[in-house]
Amino acid sequence: MPDVNWKDRNASEQFISDALWWLETFDLDGARVDAVKHVEDLATRNLVAQINQRFETVGTDYYLKGETAMGWSGHSLEVNQEQYGAINSYMGAEGLDGSDRAAGGLARGRRQRGCVGEAARGVRLKVEAG
Repeated sequence: MPDVNWKDRNASEQFISDALWWLETFDLDGARVDAVKHVEDLATRNLVAQINQRFETVGTDYYLKGETAMGWSGHSLEVNQEQYGAINSYMGAEGLDGSDRAAGGLARGRRQRGCVGEAARGVRLKVEAG
């Protein structure tokens, strides 16, 4: 699969359109952007804005997270401050809700959403990094 050229407006808009389609068509609870560090920040922010505009303004709340594979060294916050800083740059009011670390599954969600007692259903938005 070729890399997505996030600087190409048509490619970015098609990716967002496809994500919206998946969320709506399959009644999903959220989405995970694979290899988020390889996605342009503007594209991630645009994805969040489009989801908020289309769904969350009418009361449908989605959990959006990005997958990150960083150069972790043990479990110490102090030693891994740079990696946590990079992850936090994708999250926030106009960004993703959380992140998960590929090698170990550390969930770093800022807020918990979903249905208690039910499995959340989501989609992985895969980006091949070259």
